Amino acid sequence: MQTATPAMARAINDRLALDLLLEQGPLTAPQLRALTGLSRPRCPTSSNGSATAA
Repeated sequence: MQTATPAMARAINDRLALDLLLEQGPLTAPQLRALTGLSRPRCPTSSNGSATAA
């Protein structure tokens, strides 16, 4: 078994966050962190502090 490169890990984490946003709609950064277990730097947020799908 191979370990993921940092770029691959970022891509997996980004996809996880995007899938949650598409399923559940807008989420705040704390909600996204709680659902994914990711730390703040990997939680994309809009300028108003809520995470968005696009």
